[in-house]
Amino acid sequence: MQFKFTRRIRNEIVQVRYSHKMIHLLPKKPGSQDRRPSHSRALLLVAVMFVPCALFAQIPAIANVPENLPVAVRDPLAQTRTSLLTRKSALQADVTSHNAECGSVPTDSQAAQSCRKIQDELQTKIAQYAAAVKKFNDDVAAAMAAPKSQPVSGGLIRTGGAGAVQGEVFRVTADGRKIPIEPGKPIFLNDHITTGPNSRLQVMLLDESVFTLGPESDMVLDEFVYDPSTSAGKITAKITKGVFRFVTGKIARQQPDNMKVKVPTADLGFRGTEVEVFVATDGSGYIKLFAGKMEITETKTGRAFSMGAGQMATLNADGTISRPVPLPH
Repeated sequence: MQFKFTRRIRNEIVQVRYSHKMIHLLPKKPGSQDRRPSHSRALLLVAVMFVPCALFAQIPAIANVPENLPVAVRDPLAQTRTSLLTRKSALQADVTSHNAECGSVPTDSQAAQSCRKIQDELQTKIAQYAAAVKKFNDDVAAAMAAPKSQPVSGGLIRTGGAGAVQGEVFRVTADGRKIPIEPGKPIFLNDHITTGPNSRLQVMLLDESVFTLGPESDMVLDEFVYDPSTSAGKITAKITKGVFRFVTGKIARQQPDNMKVKVPTADLGFRGTEVEVFVATDGSGYIKLFAGKMEITETKTGRAFSMGAGQMATLNADGTISRPVPLPH
């Protein structure tokens, strides 16, 4: 709806042209009654119901997702960013449509009430979108600030090195090749390490955690992130069989919840720990804790419990774990 206003003063009469109809507004004399039609006053009151484009200006720009983030972190963030951009385009289209239809309407019309309702809904959606953008930007900033693994040539990520080596010790590649591990050689992320009969390997990680693998053992280091400047990071190892003894390093001391070892029947968490674990091929075995504290979560049931220094627990082939008991003397 468009309004045209022209004004001409002649003989003290003001004429208002509205949609080609003339409405005469006589000047009010002292003591006289107002003869102006009430509807004419309403028509002159125009409600401007734009959703201001300035609202979008208050929303922070959507952060870019750095290419150098780990794939497991980068891909979900990239998907969220695409979703936010789609959401922004839809909101802008809704605002443009609303402003075109409700840019100016008489205050007492039915359209005004409907426009106000839509305007309020749009402003709520914009506020929700702004909150989502802020959270996304915070997530990107946190990912960029997280400690990074240490890459080496060939795209491999070094997690530590081999210490003492005895007997047949191998790194098994993705295509099944067995590469002998020698003392002083680097150990990489996702290395599948195996030991033969009467064999032994000591692995020293960059955070000073030490894994010692006994005969016929099998281990994979699934996750290793470490920032030497803060000692912050994360370690996740998977043990499928064999005998292991390990002493936790800086990561477990700084962030105990970020050190995990998975065995077929449980997830193990450590706090300043020296522990020995044995896992047989059928999943049975034991856990012996010599120092520190352990949090154990049964994979089968989700049952969680703690174990203190000087205790042991038995791993059963059916997936259950016995209650901790004192170590035998």
